[in-house]
Amino acid sequence: MTEQETCLERSPIAEHLEAIRALCREYGLTRLEAFGSVCTPAFDPQSSDVDFLVEYPDDYEFGHWLTRYFELKTRLAALMGRPVDLVMVDAPRNAYFIQAMNQTRQLLYAA
Repeated sequence: MTEQETCLERSPIAEHLEAIRALCREYGLTRLEAFGSVCTPAFDPQSSDVDFLVEYPDDYEFGHWLTRYFELKTRLAALMGRPVDLVMVDAPRNAYFIQAMNQTRQLLYAA
């Protein structure tokens, strides 16, 4: 991936974008963004995971023990063929993490 390309043009995300969006609709997300190495030339197809920033509606029903959150994570990992991290939009508190995340994040889905 070159500096000018985005994760929507060439990455595991690009290959599965419609299926990712279908999962977003199925799980009732309001927004999903990718961030981290998958959105940069540093992405290693052999070893990199995929980081997603996820936003749910205010009244979302996660189920007992966040069942639906973990189901989505598992299904995205299976689809991508690699580990996936889901970060809820309001969870990050570390300013350095937020700054790094904001430098690479790219919108994949918005309801």
